[in-house]
Amino acid sequence: MASDFLPYVLSYIYFIYPFILIMRKSVFSTTILSLVIGLFIFSCSTDDVSIAPTSDIPKIDVTDPDALSAELKVRGTLKTGTPPAPSTDAAAPEMFVNSEGDGKLTVTGGSSTAIPLNFSANGDGIAGAYFKVKGAEDYYDIPLEGLTNEGRIGGRLGRGAKTEVDVYRITIGFPENIAAGTFCAEYCIYDHKGRVSNVLEVCIEVLEFGGTNSGFLTANTWSMVYTKYTETDANGGTIIDYDSVGVLSVDEDHILSCDNSNTPTTVFPHYYKTNYAYMTFAENGAYGLTAEDYSKSVDSTYCSPEPGATFKEEIEIYDEKGVWSYVDSESIVTIVYQDDNGGSYFERFEVATNGELLNLTYIPVNEDDEDKFEIVFKKK
Repeated sequence: MASDFLPYVLSYIYFIYPFILIMRKSVFSTTILSLVIGLFIFSCSTDDVSIAPTSDIPKIDVTDPDALSAELKVRGTLKTGTPPAPSTDAAAPEMFVNSEGDGKLTVTGGSSTAIPLNFSANGDGIAGAYFKVKGAEDYYDIPLEGLTNEGRIGGRLGRGAKTEVDVYRITIGFPENIAAGTFCAEYCIYDHKGRVSNVLEVCIEVLEFGGTNSGFLTANTWSMVYTKYTETDANGGTIIDYDSVGVLSVDEDHILSCDNSNTPTTVFPHYYKTNYAYMTFAENGAYGLTAEDYSKSVDSTYCSPEPGATFKEEIEIYDEKGVWSYVDSESIVTIVYQDDNGGSYFERFEVATNGELLNLTYIPVNEDDEDKFEIVFKKK
């Protein structure tokens, strides 16, 4: 089921790094993620991973807008011409840029991605959206029922929380035989009265599976050793947190969350550890991560200041699959995952190795962020 591929780029891009800041002390507790980057988000999950085609099917060139547009999988009708122009009516819906990293997505052949629609519709709601590959002689008219509005984002390794999202999105599927490259597209929405919003642009980078001189990644199964988080405090000092696999850590700043408004001010410790985490890079471009996380915290139903709090223990097991792409000239690996509703998201890391250890340094969406998150693996 290669066409049902799991990882969606993207659009990650977005939420992943803020969750790193929130969860940095839970190296891989109950809300952590998969490996590798974040561009943008969204998608459908399956047990199969779409990999590079093995047949001699001609590649679809992303610089040929008409050929590309005809092969995309969009939940709408392909129409000749250009979409209706934006309305001059002041009551027309308005679209906004979503967040950092918006305007750029990353995908692979056989995967899909989704474009979040952040808009104001003046109480009238929306009836659909238009999507057009720049330079193409046709466009997609997508009805409201063709816009997805639920799913989750985040993965285990890059530490983005698996968070439910509730926003309309344009989901785009890509054929397996699409060539690497970058193309741009325009999109907008329209309401039930036919009024059209302003137009936004998104550029989508298509990655090749695997990569040149990547044998050091594929030759081994990698076992996580520890994670390291480095941040700068308000006084300009450096704070470093380590979390080692198999070692129980304690978060002393865990505040009990109760089910009513009578939450006590008592602070309870939160215990967590990663029991194991194994990562693989296959030569055909498939990526896999299996991990087990343990946590122990006070039961949230304990809302009385009297003694008697009970602790509960939880085990969370991850078995995540995706595809990967390595750029040797930059020593950067990108991992793309599919989300739960037809899109994808990705995470990106700088790669360093001494032959025995593999160091992945997370690349945040905000390039000005000085905090640093590293993950170290050893050969299994």
